[in-house]
Amino acid sequence: MRNDIKLTIELVPSSAWYTNVRSNVSQGEWDKIRKQCYRLANDVCEICGDTSKNQGKQYNLECHEIWDYDDQNKVQKLTRLIGLCNHCHTVKHPGLAGMQNRMDIVYKQLNKVNGMTHHEAEEYLNESFQVWLERSRYKWELDITYLDGYLKGIVDYENLLEQKKLDAGRRYKEMLNEKLRLEDKLKQTHKSYSDHFIEALNKNFTGEDLRIRKESYKKYLNERERKENIRKKWGEYLQQQQQEHNKEENN
Repeated sequence: MRNDIKLTIELVPSSAWYTNVRSNVSQGEWDKIRKQCYRLANDVCEICGDTSKNQGKQYNLECHEIWDYDDQNKVQKLTRLIGLCNHCHTVKHPGLAGMQNRMDIVYKQLNKVNGMTHHEAEEYLNESFQVWLERSRYKWELDITYLDGYLKGIVDYENLLEQKKLDAGRRYKEMLNEKLRLEDKLKQTHKSYSDHFIEALNKNFTGEDLRIRKESYKKYLNERERKENIRKKWGEYLQQQQQEHNKEENN
């Protein structure tokens, strides 16, 4: 079998069934782990670039465990967690696919990703099952120390989100205070210009005096419009910041 296989078959020995990541962490920890996996994959399959939603599912990815087998010392070591679409994940577990009558997906995906013919796919499946049969004869020691660094990465990411939340709150408060300050200044400016303009009318200023005050009032109106535009842009910016914050919390 050629060595340039992108989508591989990874059969867990039957003697190691039910001893995986999920059986060694709580449900809450597993939820954090898989969500971190999806985030790092940018919600697209790390092998074919597709998503499970395009394949009829309600979600984008599934979290798959990649193991390295030390056949001499019989150690099954976790080396990575990878985000896969449903079809690529189905190929990883052809035994389950056969029980679910989904072998057509296995053959189609091996052809799509690896360019394998039906015959080549059958040969690859047979080779993989032979390896599985041999490894299933032995008891394997589980090594999931990879999770230590992975979980630390999750904690670091959560701390980053919390810091970003605090920073966003501080910026929002500063911008809100600035908005209130400008509104107050705008009101004072409006009152000042209005008083001057009314005073000019009441005192029957000369045409030149009135012209100067009209220009001054016009400048005020332009300035007010400019500040109103700034306030509007700030409002849009604050709304965008809130949406990004909500998106990060949901992830």
